[in-house]
Amino acid sequence: AASAVVLLGSVSQGDAWFPRTTTLATVAPARVDVPAARYVFTLGKHLWSMGADGVPSLLRAANTNAQTLSRFTLPPPVWSPSGDRILTVESLASGTFAFQLIAVVIGRDGTTRRYTSPSSVGPVATWSPDGAQILVAALPTAATDPGVLNSDLAVVVLDASTGNIARSIPGREAVWTGGGVVVLSNGTVRTGDRARDGQALEVWNNTEKRQITTVSAIVAPLFAGADPSAQTPLTVRGNTQAIGLSAAPDGAHLALHINFLGSTPTPAFVVIRAKDGSTSAVEAQVADEAWSSTSRFIGYTLAPPQPSARARAMVRDADSGAVLMDLEGRFAGWSPDGLWTYIARSDGLYAKRLASGDAVRFSPIGVPMSATKP
Repeated sequence: AASAVVLLGSVSQGDAWFPRTTTLATVAPARVDVPAARYVFTLGKHLWSMGADGVPSLLRAANTNAQTLSRFTLPPPVWSPSGDRILTVESLASGTFAFQLIAVVIGRDGTTRRYTSPSSVGPVATWSPDGAQILVAALPTAATDPGVLNSDLAVVVLDASTGNIARSIPGREAVWTGGGVVVLSNGTVRTGDRARDGQALEVWNNTEKRQITTVSAIVAPLFAGADPSAQTPLTVRGNTQAIGLSAAPDGAHLALHINFLGSTPTPAFVVIRAKDGSTSAVEAQVADEAWSSTSRFIGYTLAPPQPSARARAMVRDADSGAVLMDLEGRFAGWSPDGLWTYIARSDGLYAKRLASGDAVRFSPIGVPMSATKP
């Protein structure tokens, strides 16, 4: 009894334990069939990275990016084509410059390069197909300034290694694709309104420009019934605002948000074929849209029409408009090979093969992410 350890507490009698060496049995966690990938995501004002094991690590803390994510809701960062760096935007500085965004490239080890020219850009930045250049929309002032709407903008190409501006293209938003730079043109400002007239979707290859379609041609069928050639005057619909341009990696399909402004604002999300400018799908409340890296499929979150309903994670074929996936949750991205989708739910992150099978939970962090090879 000399080696006994006695513990006394608020009990009616004492308990005694006799220590001895015990071999613990180890139980390996069940292996989950999910894609091998490296992820990046935003959560709690910070930027994080994570492996397929679901264990996150801090990549860029909020205090190093001027608390950008406390002021802006930004899309997930974009991996470079080689998967060694991510491209995102963050505040130029704190204080009066907090609402001016600049492009930022961050390595896997957290090494950061900030591009301060232009000193204010839009919230979306994209890589060139070879990863040597960056495309951003240059703004004359902070992204939240109402004066931006009244200004004719340009999208600029930055050299990723030097930060020098290589060239500029007139336009309000742009996405770099394998088929060229897809641009939402400036059009003309409508005095006294929050909208612009005469906007078009264009594709630029160096100095050559081709028009895909116009915003008015996209809008008309939404109000003219089944006849896509009907051109009902825009004045009967109220102001329209085109924002949120995105495109498939090969540039063959595009997507755009059309907001119909007025006393009862009505948003629409349209998916467009670049070859003829026709619309293949129309949705109402859409967020988190992301294109597969290997196909013409687009995933997005469909917001519920009633507050009590739950969001749906959707995938469509951008060419035919066919729905390929419709599951409860928030669409959270694509696997690097384009064969899996990610779905964010309140209890964590799920992976699902697009072709078949059930969604499998592999991480407790249920937020949209960008994925690349491990």
